[in-house]
Amino acid sequence: MNLVFSLSLIASVLPLFFARLFRPGYAKVYEKFAVLFLFLVLCLFLLFPLNTAQPIAIFFGIGRGSDLIFYVYIIFSIIVFDFIYNKLKKLEDRQVKMMRSLATLSSLLDE
Repeated sequence: MNLVFSLSLIASVLPLFFARLFRPGYAKVYEKFAVLFLFLVLCLFLLFPLNTAQPIAIFFGIGRGSDLIFYVYIIFSIIVFDFIYNKLKKLEDRQVKMMRSLATLSSLLDE
């Protein structure tokens, strides 16, 4: 039953994942390969938890493989949140620069 659930979970997420990842202009090629590699590793962890996550968890001194997956999820979430924050900050800085240029140009045209 666990294998059926795992396969159905992967099958339900797979079309959305590929449609989003491979749309034009979404990410650079190396980013697409990195995300695809991580997705495949997560699929292996999901399909074969005792053969993949459990030995790695024992190696790092963590009791269960599910705890290891949870800790890795937290670390990756922090990295992704930082990445999104930096992108938004750059976008905000660009908007401020554009508005300042527009205000300067507008004041010069009013004179």
